[in-house]
Amino acid sequence: MTAPPKNHSGIGAPVPRREDLRLVRGAGRYTADENLPNQAYAVMVRSPHAHARIRAIAKDEALAVPGVLAVLTGADFLADGLHPIPHKPWSAHPAEIKLRNSDGGEPFTAAHYPLPADKARFVGEAVAMVVGETLYAAKDGAEKVAIDYEILPATVETAAAARQDAPRVHEAAASNVCFDAELGDAAVTAAAFARAAHVTRFETWVRRVTGVPMEPRAALAAYDAATGRTTLYAGNGGAVRLKDDLAAILGVPSGKVHVLMGDVGGNFGTRGMIYAEFALIAWAAKKLGRPVKWIIERHESFLSDYQARDLVVEAELALDANGKFLAMRGSNLGNLGGHTTNFSMVQKGVQMMSSVYRMPAAHFRARATLSNTAPTRPYRSAGRPEVIFVVERLIDLAAREHGFDRVDLRRRNLLKKKELPYKNPFGLTYDSGDYGGAMEMARKLGDWAGFKRRRSEAKKRGKCRGIGIANYVDVSTGVPREKAEILVKPEGIVELVIGVTSQGQGHETSFAQLVTEWLGVPLESIRVIAGDTDRVTVGGGAHSGRGMRLGSLVIKKSSDGIIEKAARIAEFLLETNAADIEFEAGRFTVKGTNHAVGLFEVARAAIERADLPAELRGPLHAESDQTIAEASFPYGCQVCEVEVDPETGAVKLVHYAAIDDVGRAVNPLIIHGQVHGGIAQGAGQALMEHAHYDPQTGQMLSGSFMDYAMPRASDLPSYATELSEVPSTTHPLGIRPAGEGGTVPALAVVINAVVDALAEFGVRHIEMPATPQRVWQAIRDARANKES
Repeated sequence: MTAPPKNHSGIGAPVPRREDLRLVRGAGRYTADENLPNQAYAVMVRSPHAHARIRAIAKDEALAVPGVLAVLTGADFLADGLHPIPHKPWSAHPAEIKLRNSDGGEPFTAAHYPLPADKARFVGEAVAMVVGETLYAAKDGAEKVAIDYEILPATVETAAAARQDAPRVHEAAASNVCFDAELGDAAVTAAAFARAAHVTRFETWVRRVTGVPMEPRAALAAYDAATGRTTLYAGNGGAVRLKDDLAAILGVPSGKVHVLMGDVGGNFGTRGMIYAEFALIAWAAKKLGRPVKWIIERHESFLSDYQARDLVVEAELALDANGKFLAMRGSNLGNLGGHTTNFSMVQKGVQMMSSVYRMPAAHFRARATLSNTAPTRPYRSAGRPEVIFVVERLIDLAAREHGFDRVDLRRRNLLKKKELPYKNPFGLTYDSGDYGGAMEMARKLGDWAGFKRRRSEAKKRGKCRGIGIANYVDVSTGVPREKAEILVKPEGIVELVIGVTSQGQGHETSFAQLVTEWLGVPLESIRVIAGDTDRVTVGGGAHSGRGMRLGSLVIKKSSDGIIEKAARIAEFLLETNAADIEFEAGRFTVKGTNHAVGLFEVARAAIERADLPAELRGPLHAESDQTIAEASFPYGCQVCEVEVDPETGAVKLVHYAAIDDVGRAVNPLIIHGQVHGGIAQGAGQALMEHAHYDPQTGQMLSGSFMDYAMPRASDLPSYATELSEVPSTTHPLGIRPAGEGGTVPALAVVINAVVDALAEFGVRHIEMPATPQRVWQAIRDARANKES
């Protein structure tokens, strides 16, 4: 048997996304497009207070509104014996570093009910649900729900929320701090700092953002009383987890829940777990005996979507007289919001604090605090953009403070190829790579050498030009188990059933490329099925860069199974021995002859030929269910160039170069698109995005597109992106993830460039987002300091 030759639509081919034509023509099918006969409509009543005890909820006026069918509350939810949302706050991947409370106690977690019966813990939390014959009846009824609140003191800012005297978000906790862990070696780190020639200190608050996916959340649920089965249509990060979580809330076996996911308009982590509203409409559908539909409005999304980032960091870097890194230490404090949904932001960030650099010692404190804000969870590389921001800012600051060239300082401390695999000071082992090579590629792509000329030219126009550089390494883990099934149909169709769902990543194309590479069938013959839990029984969905990394392995094993079984059938059909058959381009051929049979012909024979051995009869099908314990470490480097107008503080991105090592590129075109989108998200956070809460009232002050600034095409330059392909030694196919790399170094590289542009004024640092007002003020403050 020989492997098929390189297919022009297979691995490495820049095939345009097959799904795009359907989507741009408006033929996509999202959750809001689904409808069922006799469906009712749900509207959520949301808390206007950041922290308030629910004394009573009066339903009578709402129920009197024509068309209102039900008004449901947290008390009703409890009375029906339903269960809280099943959070999995820690990353359970075996490669992850486990955090433990320093005092040996268990981290605090609290039950999170879809509707609270006791109190609201953030503005926008759903506290009641109204169901009506029409959407407008439900809205009218929602306005009539009367809630008696006891307004309580609120805490929203991260550092303030962690204080012992802060208002308690959950009374059962000793404080708002849910865990307090340490990582690294404190004694060795202290000794390194004691002998350091230079120490640079940096404090920052990486502000909160929200994902703002293009498609707002929606759900449609129906209950079949005859079977006791609930069907839920909803977009999410993965269909199988959504099914299991909904079953847990409803208190039924997972087989009593059927999830259907169509097209999903964006995720980035904000859709990574079940939302309260999904469970609520499933509950309502059973109570009312009819389907219930719910669609969120954008202003509600800003209040209640899972948010992200929000990390307060204090960090120090110790160097010897020659600029060699000796150690780093500090403290990371993450803001969980109102519920203990996810600790990964802190867990997955702190273990990467040393990045791609040789760091002999390190010690960090890692904590997470509750607050009266929307809950947070992983968002396009949980915790890593924040910590890469910290280490890359530290390096720039150290270079400036102690007289080193910032590129030479990085080059001196970058891990070399021969040092890999390398266990970082927190215990995480990087597999392979060429970190120095990626930085040199980025410098060349970003024309680092020609910057002085461009800065001089900008100066003549009254602009301040700056350039920044940032290296990164990411860690990809996620749910370690994945399954794929391949079914070859006689009519010329290959079905790939896999638990990795798409929210815009291009799986319909890239997964199909794998199948066409290994089975030699036309790309257009492949159908990818991922969102129907009656077909998909196992799967972790799309998160933490696991999609292609795990998907490729189970697809390869399933493809091998198809070829193995089909070859035995071909041996019978061609009346020859297996040793005389070769497989190429989807056909089994007797060597040295033109006597051949195609894969689809084999599939037909497997069903129709009664003379086949019994074990070969039936659908041509194979599957692979694997648990992958290894992590993967994509890496790269970015160079960013900005111009700042010193009179207005306006920042313009004028050039952006990125190198990303993906090990082996399945579809370079899709990867470049992923990098472009990731850069936009990172640059958006660096320059304009901020989910801002008023510190006194806890009100969301950026609750619409009028106040939450998003980058537009006109805000971004045309990117220069290239791929590096150093095969991963922990992946049989050499693949590294590619979906998060664009974002990971973007915060750091943009701010490094902005600060470089402002260096002539004496500006040492500027916090994100670097808005025109903040930049203008930094210039004015620096000038005032010089004059004083």
